[in-house]
Amino acid sequence: MIDHYKKAGNKEKQLYYIEHLLSVDSILNKNNSFLSTEINKKYDTPLLLKEKENLIEDLNSKNYTLFWLLGIGGVLVVGLLLLQVKNRRKIKLYKSKADLLIQSSVPAKNIENTDTTLIEPIDAKKEKSKIALSDDKLKQLSILLEKFENEKRFLDNKMNLEILSKELNTNRAYLSKSVNNLKGLNFPQYLNELRIKYIIEELKKNKNLQKLTIVALADEAGYNNVESFTNAFKKITGTLPSYFIKVLQENKN
Repeated sequence: MIDHYKKAGNKEKQLYYIEHLLSVDSILNKNNSFLSTEINKKYDTPLLLKEKENLIEDLNSKNYTLFWLLGIGGVLVVGLLLLQVKNRRKIKLYKSKADLLIQSSVPAKNIENTDTTLIEPIDAKKEKSKIALSDDKLKQLSILLEKFENEKRFLDNKMNLEILSKELNTNRAYLSKSVNNLKGLNFPQYLNELRIKYIIEELKKNKNLQKLTIVALADEAGYNNVESFTNAFKKITGTLPSYFIKVLQENKN
């Protein structure tokens, strides 16, 4: 039986029959010296004891490995559960932000997620000494910016501070300072606000627009890639375009 289970690779059964053989051997040793001698010839007791120790050590090693695998598996399961809970909370937050966005005509600022590193720091004294903005010039630029917004020139995916400053016959620094004064934003923020506000209002009015992919919506809003569009949308509204569209469709249904 020991040889049979050894070939079969069943170490538990090997150990079981070795222990029984050793037990029988100890009994026969007392009662029948002939049988004891025959058993010792084929299965030398020290070798059996050594094999028994090896089997026990091997089985313990397997149990130790199994214990660690179960432990690692448990940690992974707990981690996945926590991640699932976190994702559910995030989804719930996105949906609630989307609901608020639908009820409002202006994107709600996502205060918690606002990246202040994008805001251009302004040293008032330093800026004043560099660029003096006259009231007349500021008023003129305000009118030009209003025209820029009404004509939806911000939807041009090539639009930037350099291009607009040339179109308005001014320089980059002057335009940047004017946007800061008039809009309370730096130029990239100003551009993002216009684009996201536009696409939100269009999505509310146009059902066909809701059927477009996020990539197509990004292009519609004046973005060169979907990542920039999604990041800007989330930063300004606190939700994602996909959740906003989903909530829009659910409300209409």
